Amino acid sequence: MADLVRKLILALCGVAFCLGTAAEAAPAKPRKIPVTPVEIRTALCEVIGTGPPRPGSLTSELWDITGLTGTESEAVKEQRIRAWFRERQALPREQSGLTCDEFLPAIPGFKGGLYRLAIALDDHQRIWELTKLGLDPNWRDPATGKTPIEDMLAAIDTQLKVDEVVDAPWHRLTSVMVPHVRYNLLRQMDSYKSLREAGARLAGEGQPSPPPACAATAADAPAPGIPYDGKLGPGGSGPTPDHIPGVQTISARQAACLLDKYGKDMLVLGALRDAVVIPGTEEFAYAGASGAFDDKVQYFVRENLHTFTFMHDAKKARPIMVYCHHENCRNSYNAILRMQFEGYTNIYWLREGLKAWKAAGYPLGACGAISRSGPSNGIEPYRHG
Repeated sequence: MADLVRKLILALCGVAFCLGTAAEAAPAKPRKIPVTPVEIRTALCEVIGTGPPRPGSLTSELWDITGLTGTESEAVKEQRIRAWFRERQALPREQSGLTCDEFLPAIPGFKGGLYRLAIALDDHQRIWELTKLGLDPNWRDPATGKTPIEDMLAAIDTQLKVDEVVDAPWHRLTSVMVPHVRYNLLRQMDSYKSLREAGARLAGEGQPSPPPACAATAADAPAPGIPYDGKLGPGGSGPTPDHIPGVQTISARQAACLLDKYGKDMLVLGALRDAVVIPGTEEFAYAGASGAFDDKVQYFVRENLHTFTFMHDAKKARPIMVYCHHENCRNSYNAILRMQFEGYTNIYWLREGLKAWKAAGYPLGACGAISRSGPSNGIEPYRHG
């Protein structure tokens, strides 16, 4: 009897071994590649929205979706994924596969794309990864009416309000939340910079050099000025040189032409504090101050210019247009000298400033605007100058 039991056990173990071996030898089922909008949406939103970020997981998912094997060169991978994103963002919203509506149970009625989901989850690694992969943050979601850049600004505004409450005077010595709040704010600011500079870079693709149509004509010649001395002078009103070595002095017509061709790839800096200015202008008034190239103003010029250009392919060669009120406004002159000191090489000086822009009848916008999503509108008259 015992011998019979032993044989039965051995036979059963043999069957189990065979079954186990067969199970191990069976080929694993290939993972289904997302192809439909719903499958793409589910795959990408799940990578962003579930669990802690896994390095490279979003990139790997996009490799599969776009047919990459991982053996291609980095340039080929980048071009393939960027082209795929461009094609998808051009599709109707529900067909793009780039939206994560209702994906967050904690936020009933949540609507938005991949960036908005990452922002809502405070997932700064994913925001950075999406900008590197080439998802355009200039795209305005029809469901929310906002771009990802505007979503991030709203998140920063909310965090600032939290900071004001938590870091009130009576909490500064006792609240353990202050470091956490400040850390979150700094992370959000970094994500905002990534979004913004990625938007500028992507909007400027395909415009590597100024178009010939923007070349100067006799009508664009600058008004006479004083001799160039390369020194920081008093800010405000005062005579300026008609040129700065290494800088192209441009007319309002040329400025309009450059904006029309470069789009958001061109950084526009206004050394003034007017509320209504050239569309897309960033306030740069402080840079027009007198002083020296080693003062605090120079430090802020260096830091802010780095913020504007560190994500741009051309870095310090990014095209930058600088202006103030008119040809007798020294603020733009001083600002350009400070920029040259920092090594910026592709600068255009609208010396006649906002006065000439208005006189030409070109459009105006709010200072600090960041939503100029492409070529300027309404400035066709430059073609006839």
